[in-house]
Amino acid sequence: MDFGSFRQEIGKAQFVLVGIGKEWESDSPSGDVRNAYEKLAKLLEGKNYFVVTTLSDGLIFETALAGARIAAPFAGERAPEGSSEERWNEYMRWLMGTLNRNLLLLELGEGFENPSVIRWPFEKTACLNLKSYLYRVHGKFPQLPEDLDGRGRGEAMDSVRWILSMEWEA
Repeated sequence: MDFGSFRQEIGKAQFVLVGIGKEWESDSPSGDVRNAYEKLAKLLEGKNYFVVTTLSDGLIFETALAGARIAAPFAGERAPEGSSEERWNEYMRWLMGTLNRNLLLLELGEGFENPSVIRWPFEKTACLNLKSYLYRVHGKFPQLPEDLDGRGRGEAMDSVRWILSMEWEA
């Protein structure tokens, strides 16, 4: 699998917005989801990033991802720091700072269960910010809107497997 395009986009990104959806819902006995979270955390090291997730399992808060950079509106009491509303407001402030900057939107495993949280806002952000690039990885729904003018790529693959199969220079 060729990850050259992705490496190029994340390399030039000043900001990275990650959306994590249902494909990451539960940890398998083999620990695939936990391993994918750890690999994602390494990938984001040194980047100005924020993660939005529609999951409620709280597993993301047990990983190396920075807890203060996670908005999980459905996590409820499983979110360790601050209320969901406070986190969402912090995310909105962070997002405003990305306008007209090189922004990589990395959507992982978000289908149509809650499209108003990640899927549609990511598309709108990508359309408004002409310096953005949207990577949408999903086993069944990797389609992109037509109005991105080449500033996006859809990968038809389970997003956990996609992250786990990624290789990059350390």
